[in-house]
Amino acid sequence: MFSRRRLPWCVSLAAVALILLAAWHQYRGPTPKAVDAPLDQFSAGRALLVLERLLGDQSPHPMGSEANRAVRERLLDELRALGLEVEVQVAEVNRLGTCHNLLASWPIESMSEAQPLVLASHYDSVPEGPGAADAGSCVAALLETVRALKQGPPPTRPFLVLLTDGEELGLVGAREFIREHRLGTREAVVLNFDARGTSGASIMYETHAGNLPLIRHVAGHFPRPALCGSAFVTIYRLLPNDTDFTIFRQAGWHGMNFAFIGSPHRYHTPDDRIEHLSLRSLQHHGENALSMSRALMNADLSPHFASEEKLRQADAVFFDVLGMFVVWFPERWALPLAILALAGVVVGRRRELRRRSTWLAVLWTVIVVSLSMAVSTALTLLLALVIVVTGWLPKPFVAHGGVFVAVYYSLGTAVLFCLAHRLLRGMSTGEVWSAVWLLWSMAALTLATALPGFCHVVLIPSLAAALASLMPLDRTRGTVLLAIVSAVLIVPLVYLLPVALGPHPAQVYAVAITVAWMPLFPLIGISSGKEPNGTTRHGESIVSDPC
Repeated sequence: MFSRRRLPWCVSLAAVALILLAAWHQYRGPTPKAVDAPLDQFSAGRALLVLERLLGDQSPHPMGSEANRAVRERLLDELRALGLEVEVQVAEVNRLGTCHNLLASWPIESMSEAQPLVLASHYDSVPEGPGAADAGSCVAALLETVRALKQGPPPTRPFLVLLTDGEELGLVGAREFIREHRLGTREAVVLNFDARGTSGASIMYETHAGNLPLIRHVAGHFPRPALCGSAFVTIYRLLPNDTDFTIFRQAGWHGMNFAFIGSPHRYHTPDDRIEHLSLRSLQHHGENALSMSRALMNADLSPHFASEEKLRQADAVFFDVLGMFVVWFPERWALPLAILALAGVVVGRRRELRRRSTWLAVLWTVIVVSLSMAVSTALTLLLALVIVVTGWLPKPFVAHGGVFVAVYYSLGTAVLFCLAHRLLRGMSTGEVWSAVWLLWSMAALTLATALPGFCHVVLIPSLAAALASLMPLDRTRGTVLLAIVSAVLIVPLVYLLPVALGPHPAQVYAVAITVAWMPLFPLIGISSGKEPNGTTRHGESIVSDPC
């Protein structure tokens, strides 16, 4: 028979499931538009026709190859057909051959000395595959973007399309452009596009340092789904990965880097073909390029290159809310907000924090979290070892890797709730509630100090918990609401992790699943029957005792 104690669990789990479904939907990308779409809009159908013309028989075309020359000639024809003025930069690269970069400009009456806006990608492929996604799709998307832009007024500043050669050989074209070309010494705003797979949404995952003025300007211009975040920027800065954007950023250029990363098992393989390319990904790349270009091509970009050192170094904390809109605030706000969250939880829970039992709940929560991460990591690493030894998953990215990640997540969830039920069920809901959000607000304070670009994942729920602590809201409803707020921020990241990392880093998934489910810990006391008839162990009414 259905028990009222199970209702909070049902509501919370249903909300998490809906958020997971929304994340799945958003990370597919938008519905592609056909070739008969309005001319001022981006059309994946039209871009696909461009891509088919460029790639011809889909032969691999690495730098220096005959196929590379053929693609370049077709690309020059496409650029000139758009009415662009094209310049070919030729550079001899020791031991690697000859690099040919293409720089196309939109002719306008006065090519001012204002900072140029540059749309960039690379047109070479790896020797192993035809590069339909990486980065033929990006090149086609930029050409279709220019065609759509030319339906409107011309830009008031230099507008350039830079297509580099030799990116796959070590960012050769970008290095030579910055080193040798006259524009390499100028400040510019660049929108770079790449791919690490053949499907998935176009994600803005990297910016220059000091991105606050740029994010403030473009935050309202992202098309839906608006997928971006300083969490991606923070993580990517810690990784050894590089794209052409790395060279541009090191040269002092400002801007944003976009990529889609779904189906990574086809990345740099013979399967990176047009027939495997998702038109949703192509559409999303193009909509990002078109929207960001319109936001920047006639804007005053001088704040992005402000002479004040403080402004140049100011970053933003920003994130999308389920792809619907982008929230941002200056990074310097992170620490004060984290202190405010911690203070709010402490003040709101001051009665319970005077009790020794609450601090025991804090200790037991830490033990549950630590044990869960350790046990889940051990089990998933053991499973991963078996998978590797048996050869089930011979590569980091495989088509069926999601099945194994689902197993990792299931193991982590089972271990976590078994331990939590065993170790926390003797505590009251209020004690566990206080323990969880005290720990979360302390984690927010730590991240705001060490990794402020990532802190919003725990900072926003902690601020909500502080507010709930100061309001006459019963713990059950408060727990459900905070679990939903946390899930909106965490579940999309948990969904994206296996796409970004593949099935092998099992310990990462153990940590992610533990953090994701922590906000539901206070419900354990309710569902276990330790607090019958709406009362806590201390005889207090759940409804009358605010969060």
